[in-house]
Amino acid sequence: MTSQSTLCGLVLADSSPILLEGLLRKFSAEPGFHVLACCRTGTEALRAVLEHAADVLVLDLGITRANAFDVLRDLAARRTPCRVILLADRVSKADMAEATRLGAAGVALKSMSSDHLVLFARSVNEGDGVLRTASMDPAGDESSRLLSPRQLEIAELVARGYTNAEVAERLAISEGTVKGHLHFLYKKLRISGRLALALYATRGISLKRPPRSAA
Repeated sequence: MTSQSTLCGLVLADSSPILLEGLLRKFSAEPGFHVLACCRTGTEALRAVLEHAADVLVLDLGITRANAFDVLRDLAARRTPCRVILLADRVSKADMAEATRLGAAGVALKSMSSDHLVLFARSVNEGDGVLRTASMDPAGDESSRLLSPRQLEIAELVARGYTNAEVAERLAISEGTVKGHLHFLYKKLRISGRLALALYATRGISLKRPPRSAA
């Protein structure tokens, strides 16, 4: 049984009560997470992070009563170790630049599946920089337009959780060919690993974060 101390302490904050309830149900059912608080304003989210010493905050970019950037700014000023994932319908380049400047760990678009949001949160909690900021908009990224139909097929299947062997069987190619295509995909899209590819395919964005300075 997983002890409380090894769980990722999570604060969820969204202005929509329906979405907030959905996030609560999803993360409560996932191993490795402990939902510490659900909040509907930025002020409540900031208070909950500080009170519970949360590991990860999932924060609606459009939240009110202390907006998301105000929350990020306050957490940065306090040198709080909590990692923040911004949850958004869409993200402008200006928003991305400001999120990066204020130390956000990542941005997840609300169009991504809940399963991939969970994977994203796990990765952020572990301190991984999953994707580069240059991959902010996969549909508009020039590199994605350079992929062949077969490479796009493989990327989609891997993003859906298929193993290399399952991809090979489904597409009637060898497992070695699948591995070769994946190596090309990782290099072309400037990502590393299957999780990064899954997040790329579902428009999840993780920001590179500089190492925390020693206290």
